[in-house]
Amino acid sequence: MLRMYSKRLYSLFTKLGFIPGRKSRDVQIPRQILHNDKLMQPTVRGIFDTDGCVFLDARKMYAKPYPRITLQLSSRRLVRQIEAYLAKKFTLYVNKRNRDGYRNYIEIYGNNQVERFLKTIGFANRRHLHKIRLCSSAAER
Repeated sequence: MLRMYSKRLYSLFTKLGFIPGRKSRDVQIPRQILHNDKLMQPTVRGIFDTDGCVFLDARKMYAKPYPRITLQLSSRRLVRQIEAYLAKKFTLYVNKRNRDGYRNYIEIYGNNQVERFLKTIGFANRRHLHKIRLCSSAAER
């Protein structure tokens, strides 16, 4: 959420194409970014940095913690756009149903895929990087 108390700043954002109002279910990646891999990669990285999650599954069925990178969003358009981009590079698990009946959950799982994600997309979020390091150090034991 962004609150602005400056009419000049509000005018600047609206001239750039930002539409005022609630967007959680309607947000999508603009075409200029969607069709440009040099822009799409950092966009997806930013989305995963802010809204993504790194989960280490430490159930006894796994010899070492099993890493999962997940993303859950309200906007079905945004999830579909990210899914289409990532499906070219990774094997994904996509939850096809929620209360509203649309996809809202993307998961990349396993050591090889997580490593490939780090090389191709990456994280800038220190908390995510720390969890990945924990998983790597546990794997070395």
